[in-house]
Order: sequence, then C-alpha cells, then structure tokens
Amino acid sequence: MNFLELLDLFYPNKAEKFFSSQLKNANWRSTTINVSIAIILNTVMLGILIHLKGDSISSLVGAMILSFVSFFILGSVLYEVGKALGGKGRHVEQLYSLSLIELGILPISILIQLLTFIIGTISIIGILGILVGIYLLYLRYLSVKAVQRLDKGRAVIAILAYLFVVIIFAAFIVLLIGSSGGTTLVMPQVNP
Repeated sequence: MNFLELLDLFYPNKAEKFFSSQLKNANWRSTTINVSIAIILNTVMLGILIHLKGDSISSLVGAMILSFVSFFILGSVLYEVGKALGGKGRHVEQLYSLSLIELGILPISILIQLLTFIIGTISIIGILGILVGIYLLYLRYLSVKAVQRLDKGRAVIAILAYLFVVIIFAAFIVLLIGSSGGTTLVMPQVNP
C-alpha cells in the first residue's frame, strides 16, 4: 500500500472505495505493523508533551499495551457483529481496514495533542476532538460495510452494536483502574 493512498480516508466519497480496494493487501503482519506504528508514534508524541509539562510518563507503557490489546478486541467485536448480520469478509480484512484508519488519522491525532498542549484545553479543541471521533465512527461504518459487504442498514446496526461494546469496554477499564487505586497501568518508579 502506498501511504499517500491514506489521504482517501479524508474524502468521504473515496473512503469506501479505498477500503474495498485494500482488501487484497490484508494480512496479519501488515495489520500488526500498522497498529504498532500508530500506537507507538501517538504514544511517543503524548510522552513528549507530558514530559514537557513536567508530569510523569510512567503509565505510557501500560497505555500502549492496553491500546494494542483494545484494538484487536474491539476490532474483533466489529468483525463478529458484521458476520452475525450476514457479512462475508474475513477477520484479517476487517482488522486490516481498521488499522488503516489508525494510520490515516494519526496526523490529526498528533495535531490535536499539539494544539491542546500549546493552546490549552479550550472548547474549540474539544469540539474538534468530538468531530474527529464522529468521523472515526463514520470510517468504521464504511470499513464494516465494505469488508463485510453489508447494506447500509446492517452496517449502521453493526456500528451501533460496536459503539455499545466500546462504551461498556471503556467503563470496565475505568472501573478496573479506579478499583485498583489507579495503579493498573502505572509502571513501577525506581528512585535513585
């Protein structure tokens, strides 16, 4: 895949065709590499910004691992829901298309992090984050529609079910971290 092709994700009329055209490239190795690149670069950028603010970056390794595992769990949920609704795609195709979303949205994610760091948390950045989140859901809709070859209605149902599971999953993670006193994702600190 040519990385410039990822720009098609930013054109709604091209994005669905992009997913369909990329199915032939789907394999586990590329999927894992795509997700790893996106998570590592995003985490490194976040780590730099956290460090510049003077805060501890000790929880970033745990957050990277959680992001990686979450990608495969939640991507598999979307695949299974699509299959249950009559989808015809393969598991690797679904996860590969989702990994392309992760790579494609990376520059915007980093930009939002930079703006938040430079300007501070203001409502316009929050609104931008919400709009990006909505567009990410739309891209996932196009992905499941293209990969599973679903009609619009079934693809919407798949995304709504996926969103429900994401909310439950996020609540579970928050409860897990909260019940452990916030130390679940924190790496031990070694003081010299």
